[in-house]
Amino acid sequence: MSLQTGLFKTKIDNPVLGLDLSLTGTGIVLIGGDGKPSHGRTVGYALQKGATQQQRIERLIDVAKSISAIIEELFPHIGTGPSFRDLVIAIEGFAFGARFGGEFLGELQGVVKVQLYSQYGKVPVVYPPTKVRKTVFGYGGSDKKRIKVIVDKLEEQGVFGDFKFEDHNQRDAWAVAEYARLELAK
Repeated sequence: MSLQTGLFKTKIDNPVLGLDLSLTGTGIVLIGGDGKPSHGRTVGYALQKGATQQQRIERLIDVAKSISAIIEELFPHIGTGPSFRDLVIAIEGFAFGARFGGEFLGELQGVVKVQLYSQYGKVPVVYPPTKVRKTVFGYGGSDKKRIKVIVDKLEEQGVFGDFKFEDHNQRDAWAVAEYARLELAK
């Protein structure tokens, strides 16, 4: 089982979609109320140095549209099924100590929030990364290498069933979804 008490022991009725927003690799993971991931995807792309403002805006829109497309793939009967109505969307917030790129992530988060609300009436919850990592991994400053080691051990133990995380973006998205699940159970 997990390193933290409560992980995987807590059950809720809501599916949770975790988003680790990034312009080059947004991690998206859907987990059930039992904490087991059922779907993972990474979207986004790098731009060439000197990209135009239009290219930057198009990338923001592409990431938001990709998230919507995944939601529609996972919930083809949007609005009519209880699983979609109960869906919680959780976003990893900004790292407070980040030196670069905060303004671009802020733009991305704003575009994604507006897209989710205008298209589905869903208001995502945003959680600080240090709180997520402290709760899920036991230490708020966990870096991507440490998180990979922990998640790899959980995968080896069969905690996630057949699901395999493709990259750090998906591992972070799962952690956000797991944290949201634990918060909902309180």
